[in-house]
Order: sequence, then structure tokens, then C-alpha cells
Amino acid sequence: FRFIPSLLKGRNLEECSIILRLKIDCKQDNAKIRNQLMQLPKMNTFKLEWRCSDKDCWDKYAMDDDTMLHLINYSIQADLDMGNFTAQGLMSAFEGIRRDRLAGVEKELEFIAARTVVDQLLTLDAPQYSRRSINNYRWLHDGASGTTLTARANIRIRKDAYYVAIK
Repeated sequence: FRFIPSLLKGRNLEECSIILRLKIDCKQDNAKIRNQLMQLPKMNTFKLEWRCSDKDCWDKYAMDDDTMLHLINYSIQADLDMGNFTAQGLMSAFEGIRRDRLAGVEKELEFIAARTVVDQLLTLDAPQYSRRSINNYRWLHDGASGTTLTARANIRIRKDAYYVAIK
């Protein structure tokens, strides 16, 4: 994985789409992977597919709040697969995408987060956003800008996981 940032360094990738498929051992040093991801340049679309040897390794995925925020700031569309995110990190991503939309930039972010984290997000003190819950769907919505965060149960990955799309 170390060669990827050096391979992409100095290139104009703002119109490019990048897909990385990583099969990792959850015992590896995720700080090094995070550091490499933080060096990726601006691009149009970024998709990361993690395959971890341990099905119960949320905290072992290299993707964290800072890495997620970097990648969404450096891309128009990001699909980050699973990550060890916090409710505050998700709110920061939501607010960043909302700001971009108000500025006329249509960004999208997709990822899978632990159900408890998404539940915490929906209880954060943010009175400017309305919340709704219908069946398996939950929304955090800012009616003024049309920015919506949708989460639904994703049994395929893990029973206590949510698929999240911020658009």
C-alpha cells in the first residue's frame, strides 16, 4: 500500500476515480495506512473496499474520523466501506457536506458504521436538524439545504451495522 501515494503524487486527479481494494490482517499497523490515505491528492471519486480477516474488528479498521474528513474534503464522491467512526465525526462530515451543498458543490459520502455510533449521532444536540425514523430508515435532515443523512440496517455486513449515505 505504501507505493500508492507516491504513484499518485504530483498528478492531477481531480477528474479521476480511484478504487482501492484492500484485504488486511487486523493485526497490522493501521496508523501507517491512515497516514498513506491522508496523503492522497484531490480526486473526483474515491472508493475503498476493506476486507478484514476478523469479522468483529470495527476498532481495527484504519478508517477513522480524521481520515474520513480528509477524503471527503479531497473528493466529490467517497465510498469508504467500514470504519471506526464517532458520532461527532459523522456530524462533522454531515455539516461539511451541508456547507459544500450550500456553496453549490454536490458531494456524497457513503460508509458503514456501528449502529451505536449512528444512534448516538441521531441524539446529538443539534436542534437545527430534524430527525425522523420509519421502519429501518432514519434521517437527519436540514430542510433548508436539502441535505439528508440516511441510515438503514445492513445485515449483510453485520447485524449491528448501519449503511450511511450523506448527500
